[in-house]
Amino acid sequence: MTVEFWFKKNEVVVHPNKDMYFKPKAGLKKFKVIQEGDDKKKSYKRLHRWRYSPTAAYGNNEVHLHPYKTRRISVAEALALQSLPKNFIIPANTTLTNAFKAIGNGVPFLAAKGLAITILNFITSLVPDFKLKLNGKIDGAKSSRFYQPTAKATQLSVLEPEEQGAHNN
Repeated sequence: MTVEFWFKKNEVVVHPNKDMYFKPKAGLKKFKVIQEGDDKKKSYKRLHRWRYSPTAAYGNNEVHLHPYKTRRISVAEALALQSLPKNFIIPANTTLTNAFKAIGNGVPFLAAKGLAITILNFITSLVPDFKLKLNGKIDGAKSSRFYQPTAKATQLSVLEPEEQGAHNN
């Protein structure tokens, strides 16, 4: 998915973290001359709105610039690029350094979700009466080999064997 896709999907222009970005003390002139999509430079890399973001590892002497604004990307934009839901908010009292470090150290949300579903499917293929808990309710995962997330699912937890036995009625 492209940078602009995630920006629009997460409505970053109205996100509570939209104004959380590093303001340049110097280098603004450099920001202005770097073309959209130019990620060949050692430090300053301008994202391209119609390409994927090459990395979300902010720091390491890399400055990721907004595709078409003369500034670095915001916390809201970084969250969007990591495919986090638009209702995910970094607390306002978090320092910019810590916010970007947390985002950059995270696994993209959709990648982590895909991995979790793959593991869940594997476990359910091995354990005949495997049950899981969605939003506090116990459901059998064997109705389909593939886990079908529900719109209301906010929590997924695997039941311990003793919990499974308690609900075999």
